[in-house]
Amino acid sequence: MLKHQDHIFTNLNGYNSYHLSEAKKRGDWNKTKKIIEKGSEWIIEEVKLSGLRGRGGAGFPTGLKWSFIPEHSSLTKYLIVNADESEPGTCKDRNILRYEPHKLLEGCLLSSFALGVETCYIYIRGEFFNESKILQTAIDEAYSNGLLGKNACNSSWNLDIFLHRGAGAYIAGEETALLESLEGKKAQPRLKPPYPASTGLYGCPTTVNNVETIAAIPDILKKGAIWFSGIGKPNNTGSKIFCISGHINKPCNVEEELGIPLKELIEKGEDIAIAEKLGFSKCKVSLAIPKEKDYNGISDFQGKRIATSYPNTVQQYLNKHNIEADLHIINGSVEIAPNIGLADAICDIVSSGSTLFKNNLKEVEVMLKSEAVLAVSPKITNEAKETLEKLQFRMRAVLNGKNSKYVLLNAPNDKIEAIIGILPGMNSPTVLPLAKEGWSSLHSVVKDNEFWQVIDDLKEAGAESILVAPIEKMVL
Repeated sequence: MLKHQDHIFTNLNGYNSYHLSEAKKRGDWNKTKKIIEKGSEWIIEEVKLSGLRGRGGAGFPTGLKWSFIPEHSSLTKYLIVNADESEPGTCKDRNILRYEPHKLLEGCLLSSFALGVETCYIYIRGEFFNESKILQTAIDEAYSNGLLGKNACNSSWNLDIFLHRGAGAYIAGEETALLESLEGKKAQPRLKPPYPASTGLYGCPTTVNNVETIAAIPDILKKGAIWFSGIGKPNNTGSKIFCISGHINKPCNVEEELGIPLKELIEKGEDIAIAEKLGFSKCKVSLAIPKEKDYNGISDFQGKRIATSYPNTVQQYLNKHNIEADLHIINGSVEIAPNIGLADAICDIVSSGSTLFKNNLKEVEVMLKSEAVLAVSPKITNEAKETLEKLQFRMRAVLNGKNSKYVLLNAPNDKIEAIIGILPGMNSPTVLPLAKEGWSSLHSVVKDNEFWQVIDDLKEAGAESILVAPIEKMVL
């Protein structure tokens, strides 16, 4: 288990402010100049010795990746921070962006100096609107305090950081597709080689690293490679933010040492309470087959070839149903596997189902379900509880409005009593007389899940001219 003093991300749940003043109290921008004075070779060697591997999923050794950048090049060099976190149910980088942006910016400066980079881009997922505002505020704070820009941190090194918002293309998470998007082109992966280290952004040497990877750099350099390499397991050293989501009771983000057993990791978060189900980012992990194939049940997968990026999850599900199948591990576009003869079926994350439809597939088994929730730590302070209650109140107002419809109708006065008995809405509907004698207008609220049945009953009871309008918020 990770010791308290070994945590890199000490504000992961946002109990304190993200602003520069609070970030400095947590140790950000401390000793930055002294580290730069040790030289780029020392920084790269220290990162190599730490064993830090990319935290975006590929797990490539960071120090080794940095060493691919040509040391003596006449071309401009770039550092790109990949903040396009698009996997459904994953939000580890998002928490760094909104709660610890200065740790990321300090990492950008140290990494850029080591690589000989004077221009850094942070490519953020387009849907992360609030996170982009927070990050831009942090960038502005760093510039105004002399931490970025010319002579950053009084180190004689110049670094400009630019925030670039993506357009919501899932594939932009792949680093070469990200580079295409930065250049103003459609986000599509490039053929490799050449690799970005030699021919990247605008044809120049470029390193692309994940948010968590760069944000871990300052602590590694301040506490030492030996400290970092002493955490975790061989070839998987250091701590890591694990996003626990899916078919579990209490989703959360946890920083733990690499190599921790999954059971232990999940148990660690058992004291995390779900304060509110938010009703969005719902997705499933599902099995799908070609549309033209008949489906009679899970036994149809016996002896079949299944393409997936989640072999352990699929295997556990098949074992549960005593099914033996041949699993083909594919990283990337799993949906095309049946069309090119690589598999008989697939297992993948499904949200809208549009990708399955486009690839002539149909969903037949739902293995796991996930959705966004508001999770609360048992260590929450009384001050934070008050903020939480205000936040929940506002969330519920939005959620209630989203799940309800405002209904206006006209009815003869002799039918009003019967109609009121049908309307489930608020404490009592609003009844207003019309200019037409003997008629009134009724206003009420109807829940989405009851809507059509209520409308049918209202028509039978004599309601006419029924109008329906969406509700932005319901403050109850």
